[in-house]
Amino acid sequence: GVCDENATLKFIEWCHECYRLKGVGPWALVEKSSQKLIGFCGIGPEEVEGKEALSLGYRLAREYWGKGLATVKAALSYGYVQKNIESIGVIIEPEHHASIGVVKKAGFKHFRQAHFQERLVNIYQMTAKQWSTTNHVDS
Repeated sequence: GVCDENATLKFIEWCHECYRLKGVGPWALVEKSSQKLIGFCGIGPEEVEGKEALSLGYRLAREYWGKGLATVKAALSYGYVQKNIESIGVIIEPEHHASIGVVKKAGFKHFRQAHFQERLVNIYQMTAKQWSTTNHVDS
């Protein structure tokens, strides 16, 4: 859902911390024609079951769902190729079929189930080598 001002400020602070500590973080997604902020996509640290790992995250405003905008390949390429990240995960609730389709299209194949923020989720994982093979890119 939509975040209130306080939650938005905390998210922005977290974004700054991601870049300061890890050198990566969410990118703003802006519609070219209107210059309207429509969401975010990027790589940042997440703690799942006591272990921190770099994870791909994205959100789009509802009116932009289903339009092929969340392909996420640019963020993954940046992480694997330019930042030399060895492995990137994605945390998805099992009922979010559209997001599962997005990550499968990007090359994620296997997942394990885990608890994240008191919910059962699927954790997809892909290594830089798997990315390179799937996307025919030398990393």
